[in-house]
Amino acid sequence: MKSLNDYEKEIEKYPKGYISIKTINKKKRYYLQWREDNKIKSKYIPAKDVPLYQEQIKKFKELEEKIRQYISILTPAPELSKNHLSLTGSVMAGNKKVATFENGKITFINKEFAPLYIVRTNDVRTWLERRAIDSHRANSRLLKKALGIRNTSDLNTSLEAHGATITDNYWFKAKFSSLKYSDILFNNDYFSDLALTGNFSNLKARRILSPELTNIGSYEKCWKLINGSWWMYKNENENQRFSEIFIYLLGKTLGFNMAIYELDGSYIKTKNFADKENFEPMSSLMDENEDYNDVFNVLDNISEDIAKDYLKLIWFDSLVFNQDRHNENYGLMRNKETGKIESLAPNFDNNIALISNGFPNKDRKKDGLISFFKELLKKNKTAKRYYSDMSFPLLTDSIISDCLNNCPLKTNNEFIHQFLMNGYEVLMSLK
Repeated sequence: MKSLNDYEKEIEKYPKGYISIKTINKKKRYYLQWREDNKIKSKYIPAKDVPLYQEQIKKFKELEEKIRQYISILTPAPELSKNHLSLTGSVMAGNKKVATFENGKITFINKEFAPLYIVRTNDVRTWLERRAIDSHRANSRLLKKALGIRNTSDLNTSLEAHGATITDNYWFKAKFSSLKYSDILFNNDYFSDLALTGNFSNLKARRILSPELTNIGSYEKCWKLINGSWWMYKNENENQRFSEIFIYLLGKTLGFNMAIYELDGSYIKTKNFADKENFEPMSSLMDENEDYNDVFNVLDNISEDIAKDYLKLIWFDSLVFNQDRHNENYGLMRNKETGKIESLAPNFDNNIALISNGFPNKDRKKDGLISFFKELLKKNKTAKRYYSDMSFPLLTDSIISDCLNNCPLKTNNEFIHQFLMNGYEVLMSLK
């Protein structure tokens, strides 16, 4: 399916306006005329080119109508703004009403389908605010200007997208609204380049539903719709791009559940892994508490398998020196049909790892991340027992070489070999 961007790029190929005929000295002369900046402009056309221009003008009008229809579909229903201040309405999961919220009071209807953060806190307002784009990102301010958003608070920003995101089917339905989930689904990436690069020289301000309003995180990034699938693009430096791609290749080779990462020009892109399930960030259960022991205990109460997968995640983080595994960039996958927590989410967001901030010390015996992992095993007997009984993949120089060869970005191969093998040796000694 073509996006709005596709139509607008295509329409630029064709002339707009109409063909006028003037008779000069009893000879017909043809002109293309169009309105620009409230002025009529014209361009002479040879008689032999008139049929071509007529066909191109017809194509322009067809595309113009498609764009008009597209925008009319994308325009949010005006009813939303009536309830911004009072925040009265329903928390939805698809078309299922999971809770109502009025006068600061929540009433659960289908609690088993409700977002985990709301179940834990009963706080709909903060849940919506946490889903808003980071206001400190320079491009987020440009995005709000382009969308014509005057009230730029986190709450209002989130509500401009009905509190919806790409990675789950939760949203906020205002009281008296007749909207269905299909009405608020994102189906365009019109503002993707603006969100990623800050470039909006060819864009017009439009009040449309943009997934960028709820695309959280501190990096400049965007969602692009490619052949019906959503891909996140992120602006990173060369070392970060290498780390992201190489760690994906290594994790995949070692058999870990990895989100797909690819290089696209000077950007990294990753495919949305939550198109069929709901992704719930770990912050939904832990807020900002990232203590390994506390997180492990919470997950172990949910599922032994999920707790073991968490051990694999932080083991691999320790191996590849991921310094940024905060509670927004890992989490849980929930079944949309049953609300059941099914698994840990695929491993994603490894751009602040390995050599992203330069080349760390190759001697891993006093490595900070490994020491945190070691401390967990010392403190938590259940985690130690799981770890001792679990099978971890064998890492060899040959595997590292294959991943380096398959990585489109290059670096100091000798360092990568030594750094990873030294880390692997220390981690396996903890068994």
